[in-house]
Amino acid sequence: MSDSSPGKNLLSGSLAATTTALCLQPFDVIKTIMIGAPSFSKTSQSVMSSRARIAQQMTFREASKWIVQTEGYAALWKGSVPSLLRVAPGSGMYFMTISIVSKAFHEYKARKLARINRQSPDGVQLSVFEMALVGFSSRAMVAVLSNPISVVKTRLEYQSGKKVYSGTVDAFVKICRSESPRAFFSGLVPTIARDAPFSGIYLASYKTVKGKLEAYSFAFPSVMQHNSVYAALSGTCAGIVATLVTHPADVIKTRVQLSYATGHMQKNPLSWAKHFAQIVSSILAEHGWRGFMRGALPRVLKRSMSAAFTWTIYEYLMQVIIR
Repeated sequence: MSDSSPGKNLLSGSLAATTTALCLQPFDVIKTIMIGAPSFSKTSQSVMSSRARIAQQMTFREASKWIVQTEGYAALWKGSVPSLLRVAPGSGMYFMTISIVSKAFHEYKARKLARINRQSPDGVQLSVFEMALVGFSSRAMVAVLSNPISVVKTRLEYQSGKKVYSGTVDAFVKICRSESPRAFFSGLVPTIARDAPFSGIYLASYKTVKGKLEAYSFAFPSVMQHNSVYAALSGTCAGIVATLVTHPADVIKTRVQLSYATGHMQKNPLSWAKHFAQIVSSILAEHGWRGFMRGALPRVLKRSMSAAFTWTIYEYLMQVIIR
Protein backbone atom coordinates (compact mmCIF):
# COMPACT_ATOMS: atom_id res chain seq x y z
CA MET A 1 0.00 0.00 0.00
CA SER A 2 1.26 3.41 -0.94
CA ASP A 3 2.43 5.82 1.74
CA SER A 4 1.11 8.83 -0.15
CA SER A 5 -1.51 11.18 1.23
CA PRO A 6 -5.04 9.96 2.03
CA GLY A 7 -6.42 12.42 -0.54
CA LYS A 8 -4.48 10.80 -3.37
CA ASN A 9 -5.65 7.36 -2.24
CA LEU A 10 -9.23 8.65 -2.16
CA LEU A 11 -9.04 10.07 -5.70
CA SER A 12 -7.28 7.06 -7.22
CA GLY A 13 -9.59 4.59 -5.50
CA SER A 14 -12.73 6.43 -6.62
CA LEU A 15 -11.67 6.65 -10.26
CA ALA A 16 -10.57 3.02 -10.36
CA ALA A 17 -13.80 1.77 -8.77
CA THR A 18 -16.05 3.88 -11.03
CA THR A 19 -14.45 2.50 -14.19
CA THR A 20 -14.66 -1.08 -12.94
CA ALA A 21 -18.25 -0.82 -11.67
CA LEU A 22 -19.61 0.36 -15.02
CA CYS A 23 -17.90 -2.46 -16.90
CA LEU A 24 -18.97 -5.25 -14.53
CA GLN A 25 -22.48 -4.19 -13.44
CA PRO A 26 -24.19 -6.96 -15.51
CA PHE A 27 -22.66 -9.63 -13.26
CA ASP A 28 -24.26 -8.00 -10.22
CA VAL A 29 -27.68 -7.89 -11.90
CA ILE A 30 -27.49 -11.59 -12.89
CA LYS A 31 -26.31 -12.60 -9.40
CA THR A 32 -29.19 -10.73 -7.73
CA ILE A 33 -31.73 -12.42 -10.03
CA MET A 34 -30.28 -15.87 -9.32
CA ILE A 35 -30.35 -15.41 -5.54
CA GLY A 36 -33.81 -13.80 -5.50
CA ALA A 37 -36.32 -14.17 -2.73
CA PRO A 38 -38.65 -17.09 -3.63
CA SER A 39 -39.37 -17.92 0.00
CA PHE A 40 -41.42 -14.74 0.31
CA SER A 41 -43.42 -15.11 -2.91
CA LYS A 42 -46.62 -16.07 -1.07
CA THR A 43 -46.60 -13.01 1.17
CA SER A 44 -46.83 -10.38 -1.54
CA GLN A 45 -48.21 -9.84 -5.02
CA SER A 46 -45.40 -7.47 -6.00
CA VAL A 47 -43.52 -7.83 -9.27
CA MET A 48 -40.49 -8.85 -7.26
CA SER A 49 -42.30 -11.94 -6.00
CA SER A 50 -43.40 -13.09 -9.45
CA ARG A 51 -39.89 -12.54 -10.69
CA ALA A 52 -38.56 -14.67 -7.84
CA ARG A 53 -40.74 -17.61 -8.80
CA ILE A 54 -39.47 -17.49 -12.38
CA ALA A 55 -35.80 -17.05 -11.48
CA GLN A 56 -35.70 -19.55 -8.62
CA GLN A 57 -33.97 -22.36 -10.52
CA MET A 58 -32.11 -20.39 -13.17
CA THR A 59 -28.47 -21.03 -13.97
CA PHE A 60 -26.04 -18.22 -14.83
CA ARG A 61 -26.54 -18.73 -18.58
CA GLU A 62 -30.33 -18.99 -18.31
CA ALA A 63 -30.61 -15.89 -16.14
CA SER A 64 -28.45 -13.89 -18.55
CA LYS A 65 -30.53 -14.97 -21.55
CA TRP A 66 -33.84 -14.37 -19.75
CA ILE A 67 -32.94 -10.80 -18.75
CA VAL A 68 -31.93 -9.89 -22.31
CA GLN A 69 -35.02 -11.51 -23.86
CA THR A 70 -37.53 -9.96 -21.46
CA GLU A 71 -36.02 -6.51 -20.96
CA GLY A 72 -33.22 -6.01 -23.47
CA TYR A 73 -29.48 -5.55 -23.05
CA ALA A 74 -29.93 -2.25 -21.21
CA ALA A 75 -31.45 -4.17 -18.28
CA LEU A 76 -28.03 -5.64 -17.54
CA TRP A 77 -27.01 -2.20 -16.32
CA LYS A 78 -29.98 -1.65 -14.00
CA GLY A 79 -28.91 -0.24 -10.67
CA SER A 80 -25.83 1.40 -12.18
CA VAL A 81 -26.55 4.80 -10.63
CA PRO A 82 -26.74 3.60 -7.00
CA SER A 83 -23.86 1.25 -7.77
CA LEU A 84 -21.72 4.21 -8.79
CA LEU A 85 -22.95 6.25 -5.83
CA ARG A 86 -21.84 3.39 -3.60
CA VAL A 87 -18.54 2.31 -5.13
CA ALA A 88 -17.08 5.69 -6.15
CA PRO A 89 -17.06 7.32 -2.71
CA GLY A 90 -17.10 3.92 -0.98
CA SER A 91 -13.99 2.59 -2.69
CA GLY A 92 -12.32 5.96 -2.38
CA MET A 93 -13.00 5.93 1.36
CA TYR A 94 -11.86 2.31 1.51
CA PHE A 95 -8.48 3.01 -0.07
CA MET A 96 -8.11 6.15 2.03
CA THR A 97 -8.99 4.22 5.20
CA ILE A 98 -6.55 1.44 4.31
CA SER A 99 -3.85 4.07 3.87
CA ILE A 100 -4.59 5.65 7.26
CA VAL A 101 -5.02 2.38 9.18
CA SER A 102 -1.99 0.68 7.63
CA LYS A 103 0.12 3.76 8.38
CA ALA A 104 -1.05 3.64 12.00
CA PHE A 105 -0.15 -0.07 12.18
CA HIS A 106 3.28 0.64 10.70
CA GLU A 107 3.99 3.43 13.17
CA TYR A 108 2.83 1.37 16.15
CA LYS A 109 4.89 -1.65 15.08
CA ALA A 110 7.95 0.51 14.38
CA ARG A 111 7.78 2.13 17.82
CA LYS A 112 7.33 -1.27 19.46
CA LEU A 113 10.30 -2.80 17.65
CA ALA A 114 12.43 0.23 18.39
CA ARG A 115 11.72 -0.09 22.13
CA ILE A 116 12.37 -3.85 22.20
CA ASN A 117 15.37 -4.12 19.89
CA ARG A 118 16.70 -0.57 20.11
CA GLN A 119 17.08 -0.72 16.37
CA SER A 120 16.02 1.52 13.51
CA PRO A 121 12.33 0.99 12.56
CA ASP A 122 13.10 1.49 8.87
CA GLY A 123 11.73 -1.17 6.55
CA VAL A 124 9.08 -2.45 8.94
CA GLN A 125 6.58 -4.69 7.13
CA LEU A 126 3.13 -5.77 8.26
CA SER A 127 2.48 -9.50 8.58
CA VAL A 128 -0.26 -11.28 6.62
CA PHE A 129 -2.46 -11.29 9.74
CA GLU A 130 -1.91 -7.55 10.29
CA MET A 131 -2.78 -6.80 6.65
CA ALA A 132 -5.95 -8.86 7.11
CA LEU A 133 -6.85 -6.72 10.15
CA VAL A 134 -6.27 -3.55 8.13
CA GLY A 135 -8.59 -4.74 5.35
CA PHE A 136 -11.21 -6.05 7.80
CA SER A 137 -11.48 -2.85 9.85
CA SER A 138 -11.37 -0.54 6.82
CA ARG A 139 -14.17 -2.33 4.99
CA ALA A 140 -16.36 -2.62 8.08
CA MET A 141 -16.36 1.16 8.51
CA VAL A 142 -17.19 1.77 4.85
CA ALA A 143 -19.95 -0.90 4.83
CA VAL A 144 -21.95 0.95 7.48
CA LEU A 145 -21.87 4.20 5.51
CA SER A 146 -22.71 2.65 2.12
CA ASN A 147 -25.45 0.19 3.15
CA PRO A 148 -28.43 2.49 2.33
CA ILE A 149 -27.20 2.82 -1.26
CA SER A 150 -26.64 -0.93 -1.41
CA VAL A 151 -30.30 -1.53 -0.47
CA VAL A 152 -31.52 0.76 -3.27
CA LYS A 153 -29.14 -0.88 -5.74
CA THR A 154 -30.45 -4.37 -4.91
CA ARG A 155 -34.09 -3.26 -5.28
CA LEU A 156 -33.50 -1.63 -8.67
CA GLU A 157 -31.58 -4.66 -9.98
CA TYR A 158 -34.35 -7.06 -9.01
CA GLN A 159 -37.49 -5.33 -10.29
CA SER A 160 -38.94 -5.94 -13.75
CA GLY A 161 -42.17 -5.52 -15.69
CA LYS A 162 -44.30 -2.98 -13.84
CA LYS A 163 -41.65 -0.96 -12.08
CA VAL A 164 -41.95 -0.35 -8.35
CA TYR A 165 -39.30 2.36 -8.48
CA SER A 166 -38.74 4.75 -11.39
CA GLY A 167 -35.18 5.51 -10.40
CA THR A 168 -32.67 5.98 -7.61
CA VAL A 169 -34.26 9.06 -6.01
CA ASP A 170 -37.75 7.55 -6.27
CA ALA A 171 -36.50 4.37 -4.56
CA PHE A 172 -35.03 6.36 -1.68
CA VAL A 173 -38.28 8.32 -1.20
CA LYS A 174 -40.62 5.31 -1.45
CA ILE A 175 -38.56 3.13 0.87
CA CYS A 176 -38.46 5.91 3.45
CA ARG A 177 -42.21 6.61 3.20
CA SER A 178 -43.70 3.13 2.82
CA GLU A 179 -41.27 1.25 5.04
CA SER A 180 -38.98 3.06 7.45
CA PRO A 181 -35.45 4.44 7.65
CA ARG A 182 -34.58 1.12 9.28
CA ALA A 183 -35.04 -0.57 5.90
CA PHE A 184 -31.96 1.24 4.60
CA PHE A 185 -29.87 -0.77 7.03
CA SER A 186 -31.47 -4.12 6.27
CA GLY A 187 -28.82 -6.72 5.64
CA LEU A 188 -26.15 -4.64 7.39
CA VAL A 189 -24.91 -7.46 9.62
CA PRO A 190 -24.53 -10.01 6.80
CA THR A 191 -23.05 -7.22 4.65
CA ILE A 192 -20.33 -6.64 7.25
CA ALA A 193 -20.00 -10.42 7.64
CA ARG A 194 -19.39 -10.55 3.88
CA ASP A 195 -17.38 -7.40 3.16
CA ALA A 196 -15.11 -7.18 6.20
CA PRO A 197 -13.80 -10.78 5.94
CA PHE A 198 -13.66 -10.40 2.15
CA SER A 199 -11.41 -7.37 2.42
CA GLY A 200 -9.31 -8.94 5.14
CA ILE A 201 -8.79 -12.16 3.16
CA TYR A 202 -8.38 -10.24 -0.08
CA LEU A 203 -5.80 -7.74 1.14
CA ALA A 204 -3.74 -10.44 2.88
CA SER A 205 -3.92 -12.71 -0.21
CA TYR A 206 -3.14 -9.82 -2.56
CA LYS A 207 0.01 -8.82 -0.70
CA THR A 208 1.11 -12.46 -0.33
CA VAL A 209 0.60 -13.39 -3.99
CA LYS A 210 2.17 -10.16 -5.20
CA GLY A 211 5.19 -10.78 -2.98
CA LYS A 212 5.61 -14.30 -4.38
CA LEU A 213 5.32 -13.05 -7.96
CA GLU A 214 7.92 -10.38 -7.34
CA ALA A 215 10.25 -12.98 -5.81
CA TYR A 216 10.08 -15.12 -8.97
CA SER A 217 9.97 -12.26 -11.47
CA PHE A 218 13.39 -13.27 -12.79
CA ALA A 219 11.74 -16.24 -14.54
CA PHE A 220 9.60 -13.92 -16.73
CA PRO A 221 11.58 -10.67 -16.98
CA SER A 222 9.86 -9.36 -20.11
CA VAL A 223 6.38 -9.77 -18.64
CA MET A 224 6.91 -9.04 -14.96
CA GLN A 225 8.73 -5.75 -15.51
CA HIS A 226 5.37 -3.99 -15.53
CA ASN A 227 3.77 -3.28 -12.14
CA SER A 228 0.27 -3.65 -13.65
CA VAL A 229 0.95 -7.34 -14.34
CA TYR A 230 1.65 -7.96 -10.64
CA ALA A 231 -1.50 -6.08 -9.67
CA ALA A 232 -3.74 -7.89 -12.19
CA LEU A 233 -2.55 -11.42 -11.38
CA SER A 234 -2.51 -10.82 -7.64
CA GLY A 235 -5.93 -9.17 -7.71
CA THR A 236 -7.52 -12.02 -9.68
CA CYS A 237 -6.17 -14.77 -7.42
CA ALA A 238 -7.03 -12.92 -4.23
CA GLY A 239 -10.50 -12.03 -5.54
CA ILE A 240 -11.43 -15.63 -6.33
CA VAL A 241 -10.38 -16.89 -2.89
CA ALA A 242 -12.09 -14.10 -0.95
CA THR A 243 -15.30 -14.29 -3.00
CA LEU A 244 -15.83 -18.02 -2.54
CA VAL A 245 -15.23 -17.83 1.21
CA THR A 246 -17.70 -14.96 1.75
CA HIS A 247 -20.43 -15.83 -0.79
CA PRO A 248 -22.86 -17.44 1.70
CA ALA A 249 -23.04 -14.13 3.58
CA ASP A 250 -23.84 -12.37 0.28
CA VAL A 251 -26.75 -14.74 -0.37
CA ILE A 252 -28.19 -14.02 3.08
CA LYS A 253 -27.64 -10.26 2.67
CA THR A 254 -29.51 -10.19 -0.65
CA ARG A 255 -32.42 -12.19 0.76
CA VAL A 256 -32.70 -9.88 3.78
CA GLN A 257 -32.75 -6.74 1.66
CA LEU A 258 -35.33 -8.17 -0.74
CA SER A 259 -37.55 -9.41 2.11
CA TYR A 260 -38.34 -5.79 2.94
CA ALA A 261 -39.24 -5.13 -0.70
CA THR A 262 -41.73 -8.03 -0.83
CA GLY A 263 -43.52 -6.76 2.26
CA HIS A 264 -42.54 -9.75 4.36
CA MET A 265 -40.96 -7.72 7.13
CA GLN A 266 -43.84 -5.24 7.27
CA LYS A 267 -46.41 -8.02 7.69
CA ASN A 268 -44.30 -10.17 9.96
CA PRO A 269 -42.18 -7.95 12.22
CA LEU A 270 -39.48 -10.14 13.73
CA SER A 271 -36.39 -9.59 15.75
CA TRP A 272 -33.23 -9.58 13.65
CA ALA A 273 -32.13 -12.94 15.08
CA LYS A 274 -35.45 -14.64 14.24
CA HIS A 275 -35.53 -13.10 10.78
CA PHE A 276 -31.96 -14.22 10.13
CA ALA A 277 -32.82 -17.77 11.25
CA GLN A 278 -35.89 -17.77 8.99
CA ILE A 279 -33.81 -16.65 5.99
CA VAL A 280 -31.24 -19.40 6.58
CA SER A 281 -33.98 -22.02 7.04
CA SER A 282 -35.73 -20.97 3.84
CA ILE A 283 -32.52 -21.22 1.81
CA LEU A 284 -31.86 -24.70 3.18
CA ALA A 285 -35.45 -25.78 2.47
CA GLU A 286 -35.37 -24.53 -1.13
CA HIS A 287 -31.91 -25.59 -2.28
CA GLY A 288 -30.14 -27.36 0.56
CA TRP A 289 -26.60 -26.33 1.43
CA ARG A 290 -26.00 -25.55 -2.24
CA GLY A 291 -28.39 -22.63 -1.85
CA PHE A 292 -25.68 -20.67 -0.05
CA MET A 293 -23.64 -20.76 -3.25
CA ARG A 294 -26.47 -19.61 -5.56
CA GLY A 295 -25.14 -16.87 -7.85
CA ALA A 296 -21.55 -17.72 -6.97
CA LEU A 297 -20.37 -17.89 -10.61
CA PRO A 298 -21.37 -14.33 -11.64
CA ARG A 299 -20.13 -13.01 -8.29
CA VAL A 300 -16.76 -14.77 -8.63
CA LEU A 301 -16.40 -13.46 -12.18
CA LYS A 302 -17.42 -9.97 -11.13
CA ARG A 303 -15.46 -9.70 -7.88
CA SER A 304 -12.25 -11.29 -9.19
CA MET A 305 -12.22 -9.13 -12.33
CA SER A 306 -13.32 -6.10 -10.31
CA ALA A 307 -10.53 -6.61 -7.81
CA ALA A 308 -7.93 -7.11 -10.55
CA PHE A 309 -9.11 -4.10 -12.59
CA THR A 310 -9.55 -1.83 -9.57
CA TRP A 311 -6.14 -2.52 -8.05
CA THR A 312 -4.40 -2.34 -11.44
CA ILE A 313 -6.01 1.01 -12.27
CA TYR A 314 -5.48 2.23 -8.69
CA GLU A 315 -1.76 1.44 -8.67
CA TYR A 316 -1.34 3.00 -12.12
CA LEU A 317 -3.16 6.18 -11.06
CA MET A 318 -1.12 6.39 -7.87
CA GLN A 319 2.09 6.32 -9.93
CA VAL A 320 0.73 9.02 -12.25
CA ILE A 321 -0.47 11.24 -9.38
CA ILE A 322 2.75 10.85 -7.39
CA ARG A 323 4.77 11.93 -10.43
